[in-house]
Amino acid sequence: MHAIILNNSSNNQVIYQKIVQISSGLSLNPLPFFLANTSEASLANLKQQLLSKLDVLQGIIILGGDGTLQLICAYLHDLNLPFGIIRAGSGNDFARALRIPKHLKHALQRIASNSPKKYDTLYACDRLVLSVCSAGADALTAKAVNESRLKSLFNKAYIGRFIYIFLFMKILFTYKPQSYDLYIDDKKHSFKKIWLLAVGNTPYYGGGVPICPSADPCDQKATVTVVDSLSRAMIYLVFPLVYIKKHVNLKKVHVLEGEKIEIVTDTPIYMQGDGELLPSDKQISIKTMPANVSFY
Repeated sequence: MHAIILNNSSNNQVIYQKIVQISSGLSLNPLPFFLANTSEASLANLKQQLLSKLDVLQGIIILGGDGTLQLICAYLHDLNLPFGIIRAGSGNDFARALRIPKHLKHALQRIASNSPKKYDTLYACDRLVLSVCSAGADALTAKAVNESRLKSLFNKAYIGRFIYIFLFMKILFTYKPQSYDLYIDDKKHSFKKIWLLAVGNTPYYGGGVPICPSADPCDQKATVTVVDSLSRAMIYLVFPLVYIKKHVNLKKVHVLEGEKIEIVTDTPIYMQGDGELLPSDKQISIKTMPANVSFY
């Protein structure tokens, strides 16, 4: 038996009915659990319900995007049950990195194969992060995406992943690069005009942008991509190269690796993790958590 986490949206209800139909031939036996909202009380109630069924549960299926996935994994990974993913968000970056099928039936078949694997996570600002956490222009973009009324419009038009690109290009017009001291496994790296800094457990963020193309969630290391000291005009020219993973060949794009990363700045900076805003600070610590969660 597998728990399936749902909210009360009509779209989730429709998908759940399809899951029940498909699962009848896969021996998944989905048992629905409803998450009313993302409050601490609602999450605690969900966990208590799952604990009451722990002796019969084989895994937990999460229906949602990166934000939902991050939230539920952070709260429930200590139950030591493997997670299955049904892609239902605008980004789906962690699912993309794990090559979770888009097709519902194929995704359920993957879960039914019962072959979970351990994956690393990041721990940043006292939060679990599955894919990428970042600072600079892209962190401001994540903030703008979450606050924008355009997000729901883009999602309704099934082009939700493009909201990141649209707002990132807009923010670049006025963004002022900052200086950071970056400590990777205690080795200092100083940068004077950082446009963006991404720490990746997996390659993707922003709905499929491979900012850290060599990141591997099974190597016990984080990949750090720093874009530094480029002109504003050059940033616009460089951005399309990210989609073909050629940005890492540029002189002003630095790729580093390590288990423990510390960012030190003169003023508090915005950070995002899995598309969600993290607490801002002048000193931010990020570390890898090896083999921290299991996914089918």
